[in-house]
Amino acid sequence: MLPDRSSLLTYALCGAERGPHVNLVTVILDRKADPNRADLRGRYPLLCAVKTGSVELVKAEAVALCHF
Repeated sequence: MLPDRSSLLTYALCGAERGPHVNLVTVILDRKADPNRADLRGRYPLLCAVKTGSVELVKAEAVALCHF
């Protein structure tokens, strides 16, 4: 967990100051991060992806959920 109680995955999706980091999200998911797990703030990765408005991130999350 990061100091703001975000997981690395939720931070990469919705906590970064400059927007989502698509490449970082892909790496984290490829390393088998649990896409079903909320961070300590109660945020779920898929919901963070939806909030970004990025279809690419939502698809990446959906694929990760299917393969987890």
